[in-house]
Amino acid sequence: MKMKNLKIMRKAGIKVPDFFVISWEDSVKNQIKDEIVESDSEKLRQKLRENIIISNLPLKDNMRYAVRSSCNVEDSKTNSFAGMFDTFLNVDAKEVEKYAVSCMLSLYNDKVIEYCRSRNIDIKSMYMDVIVQEMVDAELSGVIFTSNPQGILNEMTITVGEGLGEGIVSDKVDTVTYYYNVSDKKYYLDGEKDLLSLEMLEKIVNTAEKIKDILNLDYADIEFSIIGEELFILQARRITSIDDEDAVIYDNSNIVESYPNISLPLSISFAKAVYSGVFTGLAKRIIRNEKILAKNKDTFENMVGDINGAMYYKIDNWYKMLQILPFSKKLIGIWQEMLGVKNKNYSYGKLDMPVFYKLKSVINFCSELCTVRTNMDKLNEEYKRVNSYFKNNFSKELDNKQLKELYGTISQSLLKVWDITLINDMYAFLFTHFAKKRGNNEKIAGIKDIHSMKPAREMIKLAMIYSKQGDSQAYKEEKSAYIEEYGDRVLEELKLETRTFRTNPELLDLQIEKYVEDEQKLMNMYQNTTEENEKDEREDFFTRRALIGIKNREISRLNRTGIFGMVRTIFDAIAENFTKQGIIAEAGDIYYLSIEEIFDNIEKMESKAELIYKRKELYKSYRTMPTYNRIIATKDGIRSLIGMAKLRQKSIAEERYMTGVPCSSGRVRAEAVVIENMNDVVDVKDKIIIAKMTDPGWVFLLISAKGIITEKGSLLSHTAIISRELKLPSIVAVNNVTKLIKTGDIVEMDASSGEIWIEKKQ
Repeated sequence: MKMKNLKIMRKAGIKVPDFFVISWEDSVKNQIKDEIVESDSEKLRQKLRENIIISNLPLKDNMRYAVRSSCNVEDSKTNSFAGMFDTFLNVDAKEVEKYAVSCMLSLYNDKVIEYCRSRNIDIKSMYMDVIVQEMVDAELSGVIFTSNPQGILNEMTITVGEGLGEGIVSDKVDTVTYYYNVSDKKYYLDGEKDLLSLEMLEKIVNTAEKIKDILNLDYADIEFSIIGEELFILQARRITSIDDEDAVIYDNSNIVESYPNISLPLSISFAKAVYSGVFTGLAKRIIRNEKILAKNKDTFENMVGDINGAMYYKIDNWYKMLQILPFSKKLIGIWQEMLGVKNKNYSYGKLDMPVFYKLKSVINFCSELCTVRTNMDKLNEEYKRVNSYFKNNFSKELDNKQLKELYGTISQSLLKVWDITLINDMYAFLFTHFAKKRGNNEKIAGIKDIHSMKPAREMIKLAMIYSKQGDSQAYKEEKSAYIEEYGDRVLEELKLETRTFRTNPELLDLQIEKYVEDEQKLMNMYQNTTEENEKDEREDFFTRRALIGIKNREISRLNRTGIFGMVRTIFDAIAENFTKQGIIAEAGDIYYLSIEEIFDNIEKMESKAELIYKRKELYKSYRTMPTYNRIIATKDGIRSLIGMAKLRQKSIAEERYMTGVPCSSGRVRAEAVVIENMNDVVDVKDKIIIAKMTDPGWVFLLISAKGIITEKGSLLSHTAIISRELKLPSIVAVNNVTKLIKTGDIVEMDASSGEIWIEKKQ
């Protein structure tokens, strides 16, 4: 197999050191396999030694060789024989024959015989060729696994050290391992020295991908050497140790807008509860059969997951869920487009559901689609009722049992009906898709009084009052009214640990002070956010319905902000009680506990100091780790990702020109400001914001910026919707933009074509 692979690679243009093969057929004078009657290693080796004749090898004087075993049954899908046959490196030409014999004799090593016996492999069927390959005087050598053998399937591992590969295998030299996510094209490394340039790393990755394709291997183990800028492939074989039967895909498309970077345990547990409740509700609404719901319970209750503090969609379950919809294959493509899922390839298990009920589900879904506008109005009224109930019943004087009961009332009242927002999302996605097909991108804007803009408009009005009257009584009253209505709308508002204008009113004062620094800019922002868009009377059937769906989507998202605000208020109150009771050291510690742990401890009243300390230490390591857009891994692979530390993240290349998805018109040139951590937001006035994504709270930044470019997003993301309302140039879905553009770079963006030009800061 090794010999065959070397020939295929060389024919494909991959640099392979010159080699020749000593074949078993030509070198063993008698077919001793016919004489094998027992599996005694020493007797077999002796018999083979007596029958090997090797002569007239095409060797070069003063050349050193690698002498490698190549057994006909190794590296198969089921049997690897890894490390069982002999290979010798750096062999003098005069000794090649001796070591070739040793390679052949290793066919009958004790460990090989035992391996064959345990796997019922017929020893008589085995033979051993020997590959004699010219040694490369390597500066660096290493091994590539195209998929991490621990089960992380879209992570390539490259282990490299100085000198020959022999020193690496025998641990005689220090090595560094690069962990490269092939989906995101970014990596981290573990080791003392960074031995590979970005150009060489990219060459290794591309070559490994090519080898995997031409050899038709799912997972490949590749040995290489480097001299200067030349990459030599020494051998390639199949990895047989990876069992991908239980592989799952974690994808952060869209969800990263709500949960960027790292989220704390309380936020994660609440997010899981929300997604589980909403999707179970959707399944009940569409399927309407308890037995089928019970069979697929694991799917509906596991729509999201977390890895090292980062939130992801368990996207396999989303694809399974979408099977209940009519024309699901077509709808999946639309869904991917609208949520900004970049990797369009997918596979998924079948939903356990008889054909008859699939047909009924199609009818039920179509019925819900027809009534979604009315049901969204009802949902809005239900939210208002629950919000009023909360305001009338919450008090900081409530004990923890009462707070738990209030949480249950709020969550149960809204989760049982909130699934209608998913029907509305599909309504908006479908009609936006059809409107886009008809060339009406620009018309999917101009929504009068869109709810996402209301907090920004009211804040600018508040700033106008402050600009004229200062910290007057009128300002204080308007500020109080603003917090009452919009106090939960901030950056990263769905993270319960996020401090809002409601929890920390001084944050609103700071924002207002920034706005009033430039009165002319404030006046311009006021005009931009208050002037009405001209209604296009020529809006067609699809555009009108797309706008209705988007408008209702934005209403529900602002209401969702309020729900999370209620929940935050409840847990902040529990935190104060826990602090007084000595269960936690400070109120902020509550966010390092899950909902279940908090509610369970209301009765137990046990100190959580040790658990919280361990979680804080764990989160320190999480913050050093890259967060990926997509992870494909087995269950073991997911476990292996937990708790890794000492990581360095790098971009794979420096670029001067990039492209993405255009979302609004306009061409601007300005200084870039990269925002990766919302806690470190700097002045964005008249600058182009570079970010991974946005959430509804970003409107406060966008109104003073000159443009925005994001890694994530789609035509229906908040970046797109709000930027169109503000007439702000925006481009989304730009790969690695937060790594390739630095704060201070000069960026020119054409938001009509999606093109971006970069001038690096000197």
